[in-house]
Amino acid sequence: MDQMPSVLITDEMFAKGESLKAQLKVNRTQESKQDTIVGIVGELAFAQWFMGDWRLLKPAHTKGKADIADRIEIKSSAYPMSVDLNLVVREDYAEKRQPEAYVQMILDTPAGGASIEPGMTCFVTGWTVHDRVIQDPPEYLKSQKNKRTGYKSYLVPIPELRPMSSFTFCPIEIRKQMDALNNKAAFAKFDGFGGRRSGWVSKKPAVAGLGDEGPSP
Repeated sequence: MDQMPSVLITDEMFAKGESLKAQLKVNRTQESKQDTIVGIVGELAFAQWFMGDWRLLKPAHTKGKADIADRIEIKSSAYPMSVDLNLVVREDYAEKRQPEAYVQMILDTPAGGASIEPGMTCFVTGWTVHDRVIQDPPEYLKSQKNKRTGYKSYLVPIPELRPMSSFTFCPIEIRKQMDALNNKAAFAKFDGFGGRRSGWVSKKPAVAGLGDEGPSP
């Protein structure tokens, strides 16, 4: 079995997650007050492993889309690391979006429900595709407080995930696509009209397609 990659959660990564919590909190049932921070830190840890620098990821620009370039969805959980855990995808999420890949991140906590903090290890446990996620019927789960969740989820056991050594996405290509999406999101926020301003013309060439502009410095 391939060795499982891992990332150390630094003070700076954790602080970034804390700063984005209010902005990225979703309006849906949450089983833990930590759900949002766990999700953000898991995404940053994946970016650190995949691209070598978590700062390249702009979580605020991916709300409502798959987490990485609208192609890769990062699922994160905070539990003591164990191969008995699962990649978990809510049924309602799977109905709305079909990313090309899912990656399961496990923040290795001393006990279930324990608060996450800098210095913890985040394991990149494996990945899979959408068709495998929805292969088996969804089911109700129990929360860390042993209460049944109010929604069903699809489960893929960690041992059935593909090893990260087989993860075929190209970091350079994904980086270019992220830059294009980030530029579009930032421009739309600036003018309030989805990237269009009457009587104003950008001196930069328009992004005609994903990856037309190379990575920003």
